[in-house]
This record gives sequence, C-alpha cells and structure tokens, in this order.
Amino acid sequence: VASSNFLAGSLPEEIGDSNLYLLKLDNNQFDGEIPESISFMNSLRTLFLYSNYFTGTLDNVFSYWRQLELAVVDISDNNLRGSVPDQLFRVRLF
Repeated sequence: VASSNFLAGSLPEEIGDSNLYLLKLDNNQFDGEIPESISFMNSLRTLFLYSNYFTGTLDNVFSYWRQLELAVVDISDNNLRGSVPDQLFRVRLF
C-alpha cells in the first residue's frame, strides 16, 4: 500500500513477479503504461491505480486475466484511451 505519497515514474515490469493480494498505488504521479506483467499476478484480488498519469490502452494489461480471481479494480482518473476490455466486466468496478 503506497497511496498518496507523490511517488512518480513508471512501474517496472518486475512488479508482476510479486505475490501481492492487494496493489494500492492510487493518488500518486505514476506515468507510462500499466505493465502487462500485472496480469500475471495470480494472487492479486484488488487493484487500485486511480488518480495517476498512466497512458496507453488496457488491451495488453487485461488480456490474461481470464483465469484470475480479481475482485476489485479502480483505474479511473488516468490518461488511458481505447475501449474497456471484456475481462473487466467480470470484476467489480468503482
């Protein structure tokens, strides 16, 4: 949990190597694309990345989440573009 700490920069692909249950990096200054490796975090149930400066689309990030048990996602208030992937309709959105 690292919310509201003015953290900046991009998230490394290695973040997907962790076994986190909760990833809460909201209200910071992260930028760049959301790493595709997040979709391989099998233990992840809750993802809060809202209120940052993430860019790009969500297609690559959520393409592998068909098998995950992700329950809550909030990626609002970023600079994302494109359509919402079908996989996100299986989780609770805020």
